[in-house]
Parts: sequence; C-alpha cells; structure tokens
Amino acid sequence: MVAAGCFSVLLPTLLARLLLAQSTDTSLPFVQPHSCTSSQFYDVSRLECSPCGEALKRGADGLRCVCDVGYAMVDTGSPIAQCSACNKIDQVVSVDKKLCLTCPNCQSCRNDEKIQVVGASPQKILSLPKGCVPCHETFILATNRCTCPPTNLKGGLCFGNTKLPPRAGGLPDSIWYEMHLQASYLACSNVTFSNQTACQLLTNLVVLNVNNLVNGEAYILYSSITPTTNYLPKLFYVDTNIAASLGQTAPDGLSFRKDSQITLKIVKYDARGNFLGWEDVRGGTLQLCPDTQILLDAAYKFGSSYIQTCKLRISDLLSRFPEPVFFELFLLFNDSEGVQKVWPIPVRNLNLDRNDIRAGALRRFFLVDGLTGRRDSLSNPPSSVTYATDVVLRTYLPTRSPTREPPFLLTVQYAQIQDLRAEAQVTFAARYEMSYSVHKRDTDIALGVLGSLAVFIAMLETSSWRRRSGLEFIDVV
Repeated sequence: MVAAGCFSVLLPTLLARLLLAQSTDTSLPFVQPHSCTSSQFYDVSRLECSPCGEALKRGADGLRCVCDVGYAMVDTGSPIAQCSACNKIDQVVSVDKKLCLTCPNCQSCRNDEKIQVVGASPQKILSLPKGCVPCHETFILATNRCTCPPTNLKGGLCFGNTKLPPRAGGLPDSIWYEMHLQASYLACSNVTFSNQTACQLLTNLVVLNVNNLVNGEAYILYSSITPTTNYLPKLFYVDTNIAASLGQTAPDGLSFRKDSQITLKIVKYDARGNFLGWEDVRGGTLQLCPDTQILLDAAYKFGSSYIQTCKLRISDLLSRFPEPVFFELFLLFNDSEGVQKVWPIPVRNLNLDRNDIRAGALRRFFLVDGLTGRRDSLSNPPSSVTYATDVVLRTYLPTRSPTREPPFLLTVQYAQIQDLRAEAQVTFAARYEMSYSVHKRDTDIALGVLGSLAVFIAMLETSSWRRRSGLEFIDVV
C-alpha cells in the first residue's frame, strides 16, 4: 500500500529529472589581443588573455611577454620570455636585450647614445662577411656555442635531446613534412623551449593529412605530447561519440529571425603556425567561387538555403593560396547577461572514417594545400594539390534547444588532383535540417506528464471515494 500524499511530492521531482539537460558549453568570452592589459599577453592556443608574470610586460604585438627594463632576455619561441636581471655593479642591458654587459662609464652616456656590444664571447657570436650577429638561442642553450652536431639540428634549431617517441604512422613524401615535423614536435614538447608557434605548426601538419589523420605520424607525435603542455592547441572538440555529445557543447537559447545575419568569426593561422588574427566571415572568406559581395553574403542569412558551384583552375587556387591558411570557425553571440561570446563550430572532415570518434569533430580546417605535394624543394611545383571540393554549413533546427546535433556544423570534403593544368569543381552550400529527435523527446515527455497526471487524478478520486467510505489507505495491486 502507498500513501496518497507521497505521489504529489514524487511527481515534480520526476518531471524535474526528465527536463534536466546536461550541458558542457564550450563558449568563450570574445577577446582580442588589444583587449589584454599591459601585464597580460594574448594566448593564441586558448584565445584568452593570460598573465605575463614578474619582470615581464606585454610585447608590441600583444602576443607575447618581453622582459622589463634592466633584464636580459632569452627568446626560444615561448610567448613568455626568460629574463635575467642585469643588477651587478656597472652592468647594463645590451641594445638587442640579449646580454648583460659590464660598462663602467655607461651612466654618463647621453640620452641620444646607445650602448654597443664590445668584447662579447666569440663562442656566442657568429661571424658573417659584413659583421657579427649573436647565435640563435637554441644553439647557446644546447651547446653553449654557435655550432650544433648535425644529429641535433632539426629545422634550423639545435636540440640537446632529439629522441622521438616510438611511431609507425604514415608520412607523406613531402619536403614540408621533412623540414618541419620533427622540429615542431621537439620545440613544442621541450619544456625549456615551450615554442608556441611550433605547437601550432605541428597541429597544422596533423590537419593536412586529410585522408588518414589519426594514423599519420604527425598525429602520433601530437598525441604523445603531455596534455599539460602549455601551448598545444586542442585538435578535437570532444573525445566521445560525436552524435551523443556535440549538441551538449553548444549554448542554450540561440535564437535567430528569418533572414537575420548569422555572425560568424574565424581565427586564422599561416602554414608555419603564426597567428594571423580574427576575421569576420563574409563574402568569399570561406567560398572559393567568385561572385558579388551581396550574393556571397546571402549564404549567411538565417533560413536561406544556399548553394554555389563552379569550376576553377588549379593555378588560380594556388595563386589565391600559395600556402595553406588554417581556420577555426566560431559563432558570435551575446549570452543571457549580454556578454559577447564565441562558440566554436565543429568541423567534420568527410574524408575520415566517421566511426572513429577521434576524427568526428575537428577544430581546424583549410581550403587549399599546395605545400604537402612539394618534393625535394619548396621551389618545385607540387606533385599534387589538395582542395576543399565541398563545404557545407549545416544548421540543425531548433537552435534554441540543441540535443544530439549541434546548432551549426561545418562539413568539408577534400579532393586531390595531380594535373596542375586541370580544373577543380568546388561547392559551397548552406543547408537546414530539422532535428526530429527534439520532437520525439518533447512528445515522450508530454505523454509521460499526461499519463502521470491521469494516474494522479484517478488516485485522488479513488482516495476521495475511499475516505467517504471510511477507509484510510489506497490498496495497490
């Protein structure tokens, strides 16, 4: 037997559990380099402002921290320079900020005079026909001189330890990979260097392997770096099943009016891993086919299906993209408190195995790659060119309450061509799909609520009748 009054307490609790939705919103506050304070730098791996630390200040580009006045600097590619105080008697910092010099009479120098490097250690100076320049910091750190054993020299950098993790992945026949893969891994994973650009370059090399990403040597090296490495960009959005979790990464309450503009942003990186900044997605930013600005912008009007197909010469694609440019796509929106945020739109590479959970949703993509196909020399024409033959911006309705599918998803299909005189067919489309799982969920909840209410009302009526009959409890069979 069950007391009638207990059901009125259990029903709201049951409904609350049914309506509760788990969320792992991956949105970020929209911050640009100029937004950081003088004691912060813009961390391009996290797209946020991070503190510089003691004896450091923001550099001119806002992307790194440089040593304060009175400190010599060692630059290994980390956004946070290594500083040493020039605080001994008669010590001053050299003009290039790299050395502490002993200069007894420097206090009497006029304001329009600069301290020159005189008598520096010849082991740390490289002789050139027209003068001397300091050796690269990696040479000094590894050997304390300007020479580097050939086995320790990778990509123009000198490493004290060039040991690589065990690997058996595929590697393209490419001078670009030969020049940069091992060097970018070593400079990124080495805690002494913490080279941020190298980490970005390594990530780019992973993304370029469009047909065999997770089995490629670049990915094996990338995945062997400890997650605590400060500046390694995130390659995938989620580490579980794409269909089950991507929708949970999206913010709730996204709402758009018919024909309103979908505000998209991209972060751009060059092939060598340099941060190129934020940019509005408009016109031909992601579209290879030429057309008027108005027609190209129509792709980003909410509720408007859009498709454009054209044929382009490979030489024209290479002219527009001599080197690949890498993009990360974001939706710009205001949250419930009016804070401007960006949500990273997942990217699905259709060339990859859809059953591989690691390749389900990427952060980064490109449109044209003419570097990977170059052999022996970068000045040689590529033996093949990879290009995005089909790019689709998919919108899953309703956007306000995402479930399994995210509100927006970018799919990219790549193709490769060997004949540089041929033409490539490319397509860009914007499509809308209704999420029927939402309606099924709402129907199930409604039926559950109505069924529960029917039982509850029946029990109340039965309870009322039993009380009139002098009985205290309801018999449950």
